[in-house]
Amino acid sequence: MTTKIARYHKLLESIPCHPKEITTTRLRQILEEHMLFNDNDNEKSNTRTIQGLLKEIVNMHSDVEVVELPQGNVYKIREGQAHPFCVDNFSSTLVLQLIEEHIQTMLPPTLHKETIGLFNQVNNKKNIRYDLWKKHFCFASTEFQLVPSLIDSDMFSKIEDAIQRDRDLTIEYMPNRERQLKQYHLTPKGIVLNGSDTYVVGYSHTSGGYRNFAFHRINSIDSHFRTPGSYQNDQFCLRTYVENDRLFGGDEVELTLKINRANGFHFLQNKQIGENQRIIEEHDEHVIIKVKVRNSFDLSRWLTKHADVIQVLAPESIRRRVVYSLNSALKQYEELEAV
Repeated sequence: MTTKIARYHKLLESIPCHPKEITTTRLRQILEEHMLFNDNDNEKSNTRTIQGLLKEIVNMHSDVEVVELPQGNVYKIREGQAHPFCVDNFSSTLVLQLIEEHIQTMLPPTLHKETIGLFNQVNNKKNIRYDLWKKHFCFASTEFQLVPSLIDSDMFSKIEDAIQRDRDLTIEYMPNRERQLKQYHLTPKGIVLNGSDTYVVGYSHTSGGYRNFAFHRINSIDSHFRTPGSYQNDQFCLRTYVENDRLFGGDEVELTLKINRANGFHFLQNKQIGENQRIIEEHDEHVIIKVKVRNSFDLSRWLTKHADVIQVLAPESIRRRVVYSLNSALKQYEELEAV
């Protein structure tokens, strides 16, 4: 775990619940007691560091209240709010177990130390209720997960620093299905984890518009100040970008699907394909439904995977895409059988 993250966790952990409160001075002493300040830093520098971290905590956690007093600020968890570092209930345990058993395996190895530090802090608390819940909850992934790609920690740090300090990046990148490196100038806007792969999302000054760059395809990276007139959209929202499926997808499309009643029953009941799913025809062996989804690469891959249960009737473009994938797969196996 980096020193900054360790400081952040220790500060958040040390803020008491209402009616108790803690001063900035005492919080600084706690960091000093846990040797979380650099020996070469002076008191003024340490004060700036802790003030910046506390400001970040207040911005990130609405349940943390800051009371401004003449002699200095005091901090506490708002009345009626659970401590954000509290892990003694089932819902908290569920989230932490999900991170520990599933999400951590998807992270690049260079980032494992960040989550390991978090779990070490939790486990060191010797919380009996948390230990009890851990024995009664387990997460089992429904998808086959590939081994996360190796990512240089220095590269990750440069991207993180560029985002925080509003800098631009120049990268040498190997686009998918190409064998020659290309140089891109981009303004990074965020980092996205998709499956076991990590991407930096940014505005590409080279090709124009927002696009995604896979970390494991970046050969080299250089950070620099933004040039005059450099594009900057302060209204850009990474969450909206991902939720609109701009990561790998396109516009909304209405599917007409023929689902095998016996083997695809769960897609008609408790695991529907979309919230607006509706049945338009029912037969003894199959059901025909309509549902609106994002026309994404993941959608095509999912439909191909379930082609033995689900048949795409419309639109024709997606149907042809699934048929092409199935024929390509069959051709590979036919060639193997012919050898």
